[in-house]
This record gives sequence, structure tokens and C-alpha cells, in this order.
Amino acid sequence: MLNENDVIGIVQAFLEAADWQIDRTSNTHQQGPDIEAVQQGRRLLVEAKGETSSKPRSARYGQR
Repeated sequence: MLNENDVIGIVQAFLEAADWQIDRTSNTHQQGPDIEAVQQGRRLLVEAKGETSSKPRSARYGQR
């Protein structure tokens, strides 16, 4: 199962391969867009969601 941090890493790698410049990434402990990227004057803000929680103390940790 992929958690939100896993999804962020996968999407970031995809964007970098497509020549997007990553300005900022966040993890589950930070607020704001999870990924901010720029390409040819276009700005992309990404909000990622995972299958399960990435926080071991969460009731949804390890569950779908």
C-alpha cells in the first residue's frame, strides 16, 4: 500500500522526468501543497493522497 509520502515521491520523479522544476515538496507533517513545480511559465500545485496513513499512531495506519 502506498501512503501519501510514497505518492509524493512517485509524482515528483514523474514531473522531474517531464522537465518540471520542483520548487517545493511537503510531507504529511507540513501544510500547503504537497508539490509545487514550474515549467515554461506554468505553475503546478499538487495535493497527493495515499491509500493509507503514513502516521503509525493513526487509526488508518496500514489500512485501506
